[in-house]
Amino acid sequence: MKRTFTSLFLVFCAAHLGAQNLAYDFESLQPGALVGQDGWRNQLLIGNPASIVTGNGTNATKILTVGTDDTQEVGRDYDLNFTFIPFSGTETQAYLQFDFSWDRPDDWNYLGFRIGKDVNHDGGPGIYEGIGARYQNGRFAVENGGGIGTMSETRTNLGTGSVGDWFRVRLVADFTVDPSGFATLSYMNLTRGDTAFNEVLSSYLFTYQNSVGAQSPADWDMFGISVNKGAQIDNLMIGVVPEPSTTAMLALVSMAGLLKRNRARHTRS
Repeated sequence: MKRTFTSLFLVFCAAHLGAQNLAYDFESLQPGALVGQDGWRNQLLIGNPASIVTGNGTNATKILTVGTDDTQEVGRDYDLNFTFIPFSGTETQAYLQFDFSWDRPDDWNYLGFRIGKDVNHDGGPGIYEGIGARYQNGRFAVENGGGIGTMSETRTNLGTGSVGDWFRVRLVADFTVDPSGFATLSYMNLTRGDTAFNEVLSSYLFTYQNSVGAQSPADWDMFGISVNKGAQIDNLMIGVVPEPSTTAMLALVSMAGLLKRNRARHTRS
């Protein structure tokens, strides 16, 4: 009975702690055009479509990319394959995160990941009624309420790396800050081996107003990607940064699992 309780406790904790942190990594998709697979819809296409290919260097898994002179914006509704407990608008550490790389030395890239409300349910520009993070023309930026917020210093000034490096970008939003939220944007260089995020900018958000009316994070039902000019993107994530108490619970769960395995080994011996 005690072992059964321990097992159920571990399963419950794992499910509870992971419920709001979801990832999408393209691994289940077939090589070739993204649109038409797994609910992805086109929003804007200039040139060749974005395609699923095998990456290289730091990221040798499946990734999404376009040609050096192409642009595509795509959207996807939340569903059973990629969904999360809806935000309530009271979160202080809601986040979105993605990995990216680029292959142009002139830095004229534009790529981004955003979440929001598809007001017209057509996969169209309504997706902008939310928040997002982008890298454009050599600068990191926050998307808020359909526009571009504060942009950071250039990649060169930040010392962030070289062409072909893979980065991880994280936007953390506090929806409780008046009038409609505040966010910080950070990155780490995966190719360089960074183990901690480096903050590059902070910005007020304007997430709740659009041409249709007031919106809130609780209304968001879609996410979108923009890629162009050789950009590559992977490992989309949406969730809530664990609070210290949650982190402690994770440690407790891990310790309980370790003790259980040690007890099993001693029993067999």
